[in-house]
Amino acid sequence: MLDDLKSEEIKRKVLAARHLGDIAQHFGPEKTKQQLIPFLKEFEDEEEDVLIEVAGQMPALARILPSKETSIPEFLLNFQMLLSYEDYSVINAVN
Repeated sequence: MLDDLKSEEIKRKVLAARHLGDIAQHFGPEKTKQQLIPFLKEFEDEEEDVLIEVAGQMPALARILPSKETSIPEFLLNFQMLLSYEDYSVINAVN
């Protein structure tokens, strides 16, 4: 799945982004915090379809992390990046 997230093919990225919650579940809290959340910063200039899927998975990622860690700076930066996107479809997907 992670290879698909790094793919140049948008369809593969979209499908992989739909499973970010599953990836985080497999990784567990610590690996999600240290590897997956920082990795998502690379999606800042990504296609809208991919960002919509990432935004939709953010609540699942938050549930994986222990509650005291959901405010980690990297996680908040990802939310900020998604909420600042120009298209409202991405912003709405965060809900």
